[in-house]
Amino acid sequence: MNLARSNMTAPWMIMGDSNVVTSQDGKAGGNLYDSTQTNWVLEFLNLNTCRLVDMPIQGVSFTWSNQRVNDDAILERIDKIFYNTEWSNKFCNAVGVCDPAIESDHCPLICHLRLKGTNSKTKKAFKFEAEWLIEEDCKEVVREVWNQDDRLTREVHFCTKIRRTRVKLKKWSKTKYGGKRNMVEKLCKEIAELQNDLLTSESADRIKILQKRTRR
Repeated sequence: MNLARSNMTAPWMIMGDSNVVTSQDGKAGGNLYDSTQTNWVLEFLNLNTCRLVDMPIQGVSFTWSNQRVNDDAILERIDKIFYNTEWSNKFCNAVGVCDPAIESDHCPLICHLRLKGTNSKTKKAFKFEAEWLIEEDCKEVVREVWNQDDRLTREVHFCTKIRRTRVKLKKWSKTKYGGKRNMVEKLCKEIAELQNDLLTSESADRIKILQKRTRR
């Protein structure tokens, strides 16, 4: 734990399950928050050692649940992102986001990195989704592009096909999944609202129903 400040000049960040609650507002249900159990964590993070800062997290208020209901329910904020000043200077626009839990007792923790001086509204990179492979009309989109007879050199011909395929698939996916994605976003929003409070039998059943609907 005794890390010299001179050895911590590089920009660095750690994130994940810290397994400790560092304040009373980071816990709901169960026994009261006991500061003596987390003092060593706060000491490790202070200015005399790692000089780390706890990044504010957007999204759900608690990142872990014991998945029990009523009087046995416990919620804790134990998944965190810590960073030093050097890292913050490089990624000054970074944002921490915690999405609602779907398949786990932990909520997925995401750190969106934006380099200093870059435009946060840059165009999103094209990503091919694995689920598209089971769609017959997706295959037709690709087949149609690659069956076009272009009288170009082999290198230019290949690059042109790739570019056209990307454009066609983006348009196809927006038409095919646009409504579905909006629906999933609404479902996740409702799940997040329910997971921000201690679970009851009713809210737990509702979450299970919503989680199943997100997988369809």
